[in-house]
Amino acid sequence: MLELYPEIQKEHFKLWFSSTTVLSEILNWNIKNRSHIFKEEELKRRLRLFVETPFLSNARNFLTKNNFIIITGQPGAGKTTNAELLIYELIKDNYELVIIDDDIKDVERSLSDNNNKQIFYYDDFLGHTSYEIAKAKGSETALLKILRRVSFLENKKFIFTTRTFILNTAVGESERLRQFNIKAREGTINLEEYTSENKFQLLTNHIEESKISNQLKEVLHKTDIKNFVVNHRNFSPRSVEFITSSETITAETPESFEKFIKNNFDKPDEIWRHAYEQQINEIDRLLLNTMASFGDSVRFEELENAFISRLNYESEFNNFVRPINAFKLSITRLEGGFIIMDQDDYCYCQFLNYSLSDFMTSCLQNNLDEVLRISESATYLSQLTNRLFTLSNTRFKNHISDRLKFRLISESFTFIKPNTKNSDCITLAIFVNNYFDDSYSIISELIRNVTDWSVLRTDDDLGFYFRSFLRNIESISLLKQIKELGNYIFPPLILSDNQIDDAIDLLLIIEQKIGYDIENFFRNYSNNDFDEHFSGLLNDKIEEDIDDLKSYSHAHDFVSEKEKESESLRIRLTSFSLNIKANFSEYDNYDWYEIGIDNHVKDLSNNSD
Repeated sequence: MLELYPEIQKEHFKLWFSSTTVLSEILNWNIKNRSHIFKEEELKRRLRLFVETPFLSNARNFLTKNNFIIITGQPGAGKTTNAELLIYELIKDNYELVIIDDDIKDVERSLSDNNNKQIFYYDDFLGHTSYEIAKAKGSETALLKILRRVSFLENKKFIFTTRTFILNTAVGESERLRQFNIKAREGTINLEEYTSENKFQLLTNHIEESKISNQLKEVLHKTDIKNFVVNHRNFSPRSVEFITSSETITAETPESFEKFIKNNFDKPDEIWRHAYEQQINEIDRLLLNTMASFGDSVRFEELENAFISRLNYESEFNNFVRPINAFKLSITRLEGGFIIMDQDDYCYCQFLNYSLSDFMTSCLQNNLDEVLRISESATYLSQLTNRLFTLSNTRFKNHISDRLKFRLISESFTFIKPNTKNSDCITLAIFVNNYFDDSYSIISELIRNVTDWSVLRTDDDLGFYFRSFLRNIESISLLKQIKELGNYIFPPLILSDNQIDDAIDLLLIIEQKIGYDIENFFRNYSNNDFDEHFSGLLNDKIEEDIDDLKSYSHAHDFVSEKEKESESLRIRLTSFSLNIKANFSEYDNYDWYEIGIDNHVKDLSNNSD
């Protein structure tokens, strides 16, 4: 019967997922670092738990129309699950999956010709902390370039997920994202879309899949408990998962379990607080706090080194008695309930879920004494710059202790690791300049120890912060040193810029503030890397203009203005002795009058609706 009515099978995803052929096709996509989402038992479990709301159908249509979608929602609303179900559908239709872990430039490296169908997936693409939002700014231009390109490629799809308030924050701080109208590409999962029937079904599915005892399951099946859960203001798929997971439940009696359920919904933070304060020992808390300083995940070896340093600190300054084999025993106790190990090679530890990560972040923000202890015992720069004292926001500048300041200035090279020497030296120089006054001698020493400045080109975030560093430098001697090293510093830094306005701004800083003869440098440079780079940036700007004009009402009235802007930029660049080749003819390849009239009609139609 299903074969006679294929539209029914297509409409109800659980029907076509039951196909052995489809399931096998999906399971073949074992992607590094995310392969667990393609393991058969986990995939089948996910499907059994999932309850479809109108969002999935709307998102599917949105993705088909626009080629990409940003799935937003509050924590625990089901963003990742819905994204992965969309991915499964596309894999079924022979799309190649490319998962982006941390660098949007991975898309450029993976983007094949348009004959090959590809789906790109970037989960939490803006991160979920203020540090990660700031970090994403370094690759903002690359992101917009990819989105513009993918929008016009028929066989490419892009799925992003992020929290609603984080997207709003990023857009509020970025003129480029606002101009691109990225919010128009947003698909928000609203928990209001879950009907009572959806909620009851979701809860029932989780109860059936749960590995808790039948005695505790009976509590969840009680009518008053079910009504309490599905009607609660804090209902979400994640909250339901929490109260049905054997890893997070410590209650042993029906009475204590019922109390656990109600506390989880009435005071969700208190669940983790109780577990953190009452169910683990001081050693375990120290390990979790140390791990939180790195972010949401950390290499196993780095966590062990940082934890040992923390224990040594506590022994020296707080008379702490250090247990034998503390790290391995603590990891064993915490694994499964608080942290999980990377499923591929066990090189990484990460928090059990985002709710725990949020709780740990909140703990640090509200406990300056603990921040002080973590920072004073820190072994890695990332412990300082990821969560505690970021390079983008110095609001905790006054909370850096004298001991930490002494370590960073007098013992700075203990933070420089051999395998990341160059990036560590640059990062620490920026950190010291941001947080300490009159510390130019150590900044100068750190800069002298950089042996390869190409990291400024390969690391978007470091390039972003170093450009800000140049803007903020006040020391004449330091500016002189940077000028002397200009032949090493400026080429990779200039080539790291992906936006023409920023690139020209950087040239002006180099020329006017630092006093470096950039024109003479370009004139005598041995190859045409810079000519190609700046020509590419200007042509990207022309391409962006055209994309924008395609959406303008009365577009023909704005074309000459855009052309004049581009010509002005070309003249400015040639004044630096650059040979610029610009595709101005692209402006003439469209009937802007016809496009503008069509857009005007559409605007009138939308306004009347």
